[in-house]
Amino acid sequence: MSDDIEIRSGGAIAVDTSSLRHVAAVVAQLADDCGDADGWLQRAQQAAMAAALPSPFPVVRLDHAAARARDLASSLRRRAEVYEEVERAVGVLFTDGRAAAVTGDARKLLDEWRAGRHAEVEHQLLGAVAPLWRLQLALSTMLYGVRAVGLGVIPRTAPPLAGDAPPVEVSELSRGPATPPASLRDLASRIPGADGSRVRIETYAGSGRDPHHVVYIAGTQSWEPVTDDPWDMTSNLQLYARRMSASYAAVEQALFEAGVREGDAVHIVGHSQGGMLATHLARQGAYDVRSLVTFASPVQAELPEDVLQVTLRHADDAVAALAAGGSPAVAGSPGSFIVERVADPRPRPGDLRMEVHQMDAYLGTAKLADESGDPRVGEFHRRLGALSAGAAGAATAVVYGARRETVSRPFAPGSGRSPRVSAASSAAGAG
Repeated sequence: MSDDIEIRSGGAIAVDTSSLRHVAAVVAQLADDCGDADGWLQRAQQAAMAAALPSPFPVVRLDHAAARARDLASSLRRRAEVYEEVERAVGVLFTDGRAAAVTGDARKLLDEWRAGRHAEVEHQLLGAVAPLWRLQLALSTMLYGVRAVGLGVIPRTAPPLAGDAPPVEVSELSRGPATPPASLRDLASRIPGADGSRVRIETYAGSGRDPHHVVYIAGTQSWEPVTDDPWDMTSNLQLYARRMSASYAAVEQALFEAGVREGDAVHIVGHSQGGMLATHLARQGAYDVRSLVTFASPVQAELPEDVLQVTLRHADDAVAALAAGGSPAVAGSPGSFIVERVADPRPRPGDLRMEVHQMDAYLGTAKLADESGDPRVGEFHRRLGALSAGAAGAATAVVYGARRETVSRPFAPGSGRSPRVSAASSAAGAG
């Protein structure tokens, strides 16, 4: 496993253009200083020669250095302009859903970024199946198709999930006290999935403040096409195609059963399919979403500027590769950031088992980010610390399971009626 991580604010542009312009100004000032020094040295040498005196020091021509410094300053300013143009173009594309005119340099930058989105995962997968050239060709074609179709990045103008909510049933599996999470690793460690758990909802309600809820959503549990478990491949395909899924309906039912209501402050965390569910919930839910944290999500959405979006992905994770690098620009509030690393640099058969996609691998990445000292991560830790303000009051954690129903009676969010819950859930609530 590799311990090298990269933390940046956006996909294509990870450069602070104001810093570039500052460096350009410093270099331009150095060029002027070199020019002044060159003139002074030339005059000193001429005066010495006129007085028939030996030159007290060798004269170094600094005009060439000044010219090169001016060229460098000009290049830095131009690069800042190109980066800013890319950011503007991406902002228009993902905010308004329309293309923007860009110059050749900016277009080249964007094209190079898009073309390189799958370089690492393609290298790893092709290396893992080296003797099977037909499979290599299929993998390369599939990755090209992912980039071409572009479903991995959800523009702000995209409509909500299409279709009706399938009938599902949720059941309360456990209820107990909660302690506020303090780090990315804390969030990662609480994502459900074991023993039938699919959604965990923590509620922090202190005296004199509205409740805050932290929602943790499990990743895919079955690779079968249709099962009793809503977290299967059918839901994966529906969500990636931006259609309503049984797992999404189950998340909404769990939120309703936990007492999360329209307008409540919510923080959402998800892994894999749970990352897709969390992303769509942040886009179209009726909640006051404060933050979205995803691990290995196949999609990334352009969110409003009041939603802090934290994205953790492995460059060699085939599932995360479905996002095709995600949004080229900052996809949330200004403090949003992306944590990325190559989890396992060596191609091996284990790549086909997607070992780097599992939560064990992402727990390590979360820990590295927590310990990075990056100011954006530190600010996110401070946000999590605010949850402690509610811990003095009621702090509970409720875990739900879910299954597909055979009776076609879907829950309609916002209808004013309670969704169907299992007898186990009703009994738990009565106790």
